[in-house]
Amino acid sequence: MKFIIKFSIILIAAIQIVVAKADVSIPDYPGTLAAATPWADGDSFPVNLTRDGKKEEIYARLYFVDCPETSSQNDNDATRLRSQARYFGVEEASDVLAIGKAATIRTRELLAEPFTVHTKFSNAMGRSRKKRFYVMITLHDKRDLAAVLVQEGFARAFGTSHRRPDGV
Repeated sequence: MKFIIKFSIILIAAIQIVVAKADVSIPDYPGTLAAATPWADGDSFPVNLTRDGKKEEIYARLYFVDCPETSSQNDNDATRLRSQARYFGVEEASDVLAIGKAATIRTRELLAEPFTVHTKFSNAMGRSRKKRFYVMITLHDKRDLAAVLVQEGFARAFGTSHRRPDGV
């Protein structure tokens, strides 16, 4: 567990160093959390945003992080659960699923107040059939959602990354 904490701190520091060379071409949009859906989890969820003066709902997928799964329906999910179990230091798939459900709750708590969505609307479809877009989210208190989830133990630094536009 100490290794995971040290690794997370080093990774967050590395992300912040890379971010210092930010790509300022990522637009930002005012956002709010959309209604809960059965498929949403800690790193993928519906978001309401305003683009070009029009309100729309998008399905967001966070850059940088992977929260544990909240369900397991096939062999691919079982493989991901085993990988996540190793990372989070648990043995049972049910423990991973419990962390995933807790991550979903924590994400909804963190997004309870309006936030800023940074996105180029890059396709984050992955295994989902839903059209999802990669996003970065700056919370109302200026913290980065992905970084908070890693710091609090609800996610691992993993997956697709991009430089943040705001130097955070």
